[in-house]
Amino acid sequence: MDGSNPFAEYLEKDAASGAAYKADTLEELAALIDVPAEALTASQEEFHSEYEADPAPLDRALGVCPKYDVSQGPFYAQTVYPRLLFTMAGLEVNENCQVVTTQDQVVPNLYAVGEIAFGNCFFDEYVCGSCAIQIAVNMGRIAGESAAQEIEAR
Repeated sequence: MDGSNPFAEYLEKDAASGAAYKADTLEELAALIDVPAEALTASQEEFHSEYEADPAPLDRALGVCPKYDVSQGPFYAQTVYPRLLFTMAGLEVNENCQVVTTQDQVVPNLYAVGEIAFGNCFFDEYVCGSCAIQIAVNMGRIAGESAAQEIEAR
């Protein structure tokens, strides 16, 4: 990211606390993050030339809107770790939130709710986080009641 990005103010704070790196040039940044300067510069030049030609394909390929050409210092780098946002089309459940096999047989004593069972609710559609909460809470209630009824029936 470069200084023209509106998120730079957050990286500025992170750089001050040691959680991000900041440098005036790409070569300086490369040294700070221990990558070959030529590779970082080549990557930036490739991005910049594609951005100048047409930003729209980058929007689709990167899943972001790169409105900033990343060509002006200061430059920032930060370690990013992968995180699981959600699962998609997970376990199949019945109306009682009991996990079922591919032959629709109930798996005894196994319930699933929330994102892990969203295959039943959303199929191939993306669910934004706040929309999923209501479904998870309701499915949790159903699963809890079903489990309690199963225990009482023993």
